[in-house]
Amino acid sequence: MESYLAILFFIAPGFISRNIIDTFVGKDEAKSDIERTVLALVYGLPILILTIMIMYICYPIGTIAEMKYQFSHTKFIIIYSIITIIVTIVVSFFIVIYELKLSKVIHGKFRKLLGLQAIANNEQGWKEFFESSGENSKGIIILKNGKE
Repeated sequence: MESYLAILFFIAPGFISRNIIDTFVGKDEAKSDIERTVLALVYGLPILILTIMIMYICYPIGTIAEMKYQFSHTKFIIIYSIITIIVTIVVSFFIVIYELKLSKVIHGKFRKLLGLQAIANNEQGWKEFFESSGENSKGIIILKNGKE
């Protein structure tokens, strides 16, 4: 029973986080169960680390054995669950904000720093082409393997 709870506390926040992120960002859905599980593990790892750090502040736990002992108390499990849910929501919204607002800006600065061409502001080149009008019109270059 304890091993099932441990798996649930580790993987479930990742699945919840992935669903929140997919709802707001609208990324392509993972195709297989293995991909979904791997994504849940990737999203669940920072959530687990932050939750353990917060629990360490609330409950001065020094070893893994002490933490396992604390999981035998219902109060600890409830507090851990509440903190995990809060951390899951906060981490998910930070990822959503990064994906929607900051990723293009940061990627553009890195590309400029590396001397690469700038990326368009929109996901699709056609949207960039039709949004510009008049004197601000832009041309579109299609590159394949770095060649026009």
